[in-house]
Amino acid sequence: MNHRFFAIIICYGFLISCQQQPETEVPVGPEVSVPAGFEATMLYSPSEHDQGSWVSLTSDPEGRLIASDQYGSLYRITVPEKGNEVNVETMPVQLGNAQGMLWAFNSLYVSVNAREDSVTKGSGLYRVTDSNGDDQLDTVEKLFGMEGNGEHGPHAVILGPNSNDLYLIAGNHTDVPEHFGSVLTTWDEDRLFDPILDPGGHANDRKAPGGWIARSTDRGESWEVIASGFRNPYDIAFDKFGELFTFDSDMEWDLGSPWYRPIRVCHVIPGAEFGWRTGSGKWPVYYPDNLPPVVNIGQGSPTGIAFGYGANFPAAYQNSLYILDWSFGTMYQVSLEPKGASYSGEKTEFLSGTPLPLTDMVIGQDGNMYFTTGGRRVASHLYRVRYVGDEPTSIPNESEPNEKLAIRKSIESGNVSAEKLWSYLSDEDRFIRYAARVALENTDRGQWQTFLNITKDPNAVVQSTLMVARLGYEDLRSRVIQNLATIDVNALEVDQQLELVRAYGLLFIRTGPAKRGEKINLPDYPTGDDALDRELCELLVYLGRGDIIKATLDLMEAAENTIAADLTPTQVLERSEQYGPTIAAMHENRPTEQGLAFALSLSNLENGWTNELRDRYFRWFYRALQKSGGVSYKGFVEKIRQRALAKVPERERAALAELSGEALLQTTVLPSDVPQPEGPGREWTMSEANRLMYGGLSNRSFTKGEQHFQALLCSSCHTMNGKGGNVGPDLTQAGTRFSNRDMLYAMLFPSNDITDQYGATLYTLNDGSTRIGRTLRTTDDSVYIATNPFDLSMETGLANSSIASSEPSPVSLMPSGLINRLNEEELMDLMAYLNSGGDPNHEMFGSE
Repeated sequence: MNHRFFAIIICYGFLISCQQQPETEVPVGPEVSVPAGFEATMLYSPSEHDQGSWVSLTSDPEGRLIASDQYGSLYRITVPEKGNEVNVETMPVQLGNAQGMLWAFNSLYVSVNAREDSVTKGSGLYRVTDSNGDDQLDTVEKLFGMEGNGEHGPHAVILGPNSNDLYLIAGNHTDVPEHFGSVLTTWDEDRLFDPILDPGGHANDRKAPGGWIARSTDRGESWEVIASGFRNPYDIAFDKFGELFTFDSDMEWDLGSPWYRPIRVCHVIPGAEFGWRTGSGKWPVYYPDNLPPVVNIGQGSPTGIAFGYGANFPAAYQNSLYILDWSFGTMYQVSLEPKGASYSGEKTEFLSGTPLPLTDMVIGQDGNMYFTTGGRRVASHLYRVRYVGDEPTSIPNESEPNEKLAIRKSIESGNVSAEKLWSYLSDEDRFIRYAARVALENTDRGQWQTFLNITKDPNAVVQSTLMVARLGYEDLRSRVIQNLATIDVNALEVDQQLELVRAYGLLFIRTGPAKRGEKINLPDYPTGDDALDRELCELLVYLGRGDIIKATLDLMEAAENTIAADLTPTQVLERSEQYGPTIAAMHENRPTEQGLAFALSLSNLENGWTNELRDRYFRWFYRALQKSGGVSYKGFVEKIRQRALAKVPERERAALAELSGEALLQTTVLPSDVPQPEGPGREWTMSEANRLMYGGLSNRSFTKGEQHFQALLCSSCHTMNGKGGNVGPDLTQAGTRFSNRDMLYAMLFPSNDITDQYGATLYTLNDGSTRIGRTLRTTDDSVYIATNPFDLSMETGLANSSIASSEPSPVSLMPSGLINRLNEEELMDLMAYLNSGGDPNHEMFGSE
């Protein structure tokens, strides 16, 4: 940790009117590290007062805070000017389950994220008002409903830079409401080949647009989608220039694959696309029809974000964007600097704690920062951060946007002629080219079509090709093909060559395969650039070029030969700090992402193979299956292997299946050589198990903790430090997300909170029988589920015509009472192992 940070022992203020729990049951608040000159104070714990786990936070005109329990009510909090004794009121409305709230236009807007039942209002945007002026919000109006709920459902609602504007963001399991319009002219999967779907089944039925942001310019009456292609960003925020930012999530199961995308801050302009697609279909950042992030963060779980405007902090802190990571218990300070028509960013840690599952934050009217922790029913707290140092806290001087930002904003205003927009397609700035193309796509083609005949600039040729493809103008295809053929590909920079390859690919996807006689103008393959070689390989396979197999296999094997030496020990440490200990654990046995990309492309190629080339290709899978990655890594490799085997003549299939590692896929649920707990066990209760933790965990045994993790079958479903199953959550960061009490509760009562990503579905069939399992994939006529939680490769198909209804299963796939085989010492060793993230050098372990 940065040495400028120090630990603040946080104060705890109790609400006098609430009954205090017995002293032995009161959890000790975690320490929070903040920069010198700041102090963090824990003001209140809603979970100690049966007020749930708070995940959303806003403030009203009186300076009071409003919070929402993830699965319950809304609360209004008054924080005194002096002291720490807060007053918390339950708001008198039957509304809650909010993952976004905003006070605007004398109303509270509430983004509800829930399944509707007799008590709970379903997902949608609601407006809550005070009907009689008694300072109590008592009237609820539903503005519209949304199809989608859970952790990837509807999230934040915020006020826009214009007086009547509202903005709403939703995760990739939320359908765009039918009455919404869109700035984006069209969206689709837009990949040359069908993606490899996630082996664990997550989001396999979710298609474009993925997560989205919508805007209303009339206080919520009408809406249009302005950006898409997100995975699951939780919050959005505007800077002082009216520029919009969000913080998108990663898919940690994808680690080790070329389609893994870290959590990242995105600059969102109207019409923006960020390329999330299911499984292996995610777009790389260099596709010109999507936009790159401002800054990559690493692994984590993004939650709330806000700028520091209005805080009584030094100027540098006021101008920063603050982003919250639930997984690692860290709030980052992101310093943003204009870079052309967009921004660059640099992150530093602002505060952190263990565990500190951060959910949301606001800058209060008193100039202090307030944030909440909680989510998934874990212990929840409200904190205040104040600056108490000596630096001045005056409002920093306002700066003006640069010329490129001003040009881009003029394009977005809708007041630029088609001729001028066309000229911007040649601009050196990627965001200006993108904005100009989006504006032209929303302009009648008669205003720009003639420009196609005189376009020579490579950037403009590529952008106009993308536009013709996206709009599906097949009659203009020959014109743009001719334009592409005029480009001197060898004179282009690598990023321009990448955009050229994508332009061809999108044209074929949207307007049909390459036709005889069409000249395809591409760089010679291979080029020596990793990204360009990946894209060329995929396009050339699509074009049926079997002559590239040998060169591609050479690249795959070369990538393997250099991977062990391509990172210095210092770089390994830096990756560990950025991406978490899973990366460090994977390093010695990590896969080659480049090889995986080539293997995926070649799995679609039928012609050009010889026996020798096939042997080389399938031997690569044998080696790849012995590597480590995210929990879906081996499943992805196996699905690619199966796709490739399907292209092999049947008489050769068995031998190549064996050669490529069929035996490596045989797994044993409980290894016979793992020592079993000695016991005697007991029927552990929550109070008994939690009391055992009060003395702390020190001088424990790593070896025994790991053995118990395996003997109780935890490793069959959960990954720890890069090893284990993918049925349940990765537990490497459990110690930074959850307290000991939270982890014990989850083990004793696993069905009380089942996260979307790992839940099963209960299917009721027409004959009255039921089936329970993890939904892996869907087709037009069937649903395929895994009923064995220890083996997701065992599929059971259900015909859609046979299904009467489906709903999330209320029962977890994880059995309850697994720890009942352990005695006290064994339970403490297991808990130390869970807290350590699988690190034998953790401070909780003694010498063995």
